[in-house]
This record gives sequence, C-alpha cells and structure tokens, in this order.
Amino acid sequence: MTMSRDTVGIDALRNYSEGRLSSGEALQVLRLRDHAGLLVALGDAGFPLPTQHQALVDADAKTFDTIWNAPRRP
Repeated sequence: MTMSRDTVGIDALRNYSEGRLSSGEALQVLRLRDHAGLLVALGDAGFPLPTQHQALVDADAKTFDTIWNAPRRP
C-alpha cells in the first residue's frame, strides 16, 4: 500500500499539531522552507497550533518564579 502525498501531509500536520512531530520534522516531511509556511499549512488544513504539555508550562512558570524572586545584587 502506498500513501499519497496528501495523506502524508495531513498526517504530518496532525502529528505536529498534536505535539508528536517537531516543527523541523514537519518542515522536512512537508518540504516547506520555513515556519511561516508550516503555520499557513496548519491553518489551511484546519488544525490548531501546537501547545506545550501542561507539565512543561508548569515547570517553566516555576523556573520563572524562582528567577524573578531571587535576591538581587546591588
């Protein structure tokens, strides 16, 4: 069974949107030049923008809080 280029493209966009494929991998699979083209393709296909997992967002917020509240040197 062979997959059409359209099917591979839709699968790549879906996987990127759902966080299972990096932007670099998606660019390669889709043969796009840059991230702007990737975002346009994502929107044209009706997929939402990828988001970070909540655990990563929470870890980033904790790191920011630690840095922001650290004692400052004069």
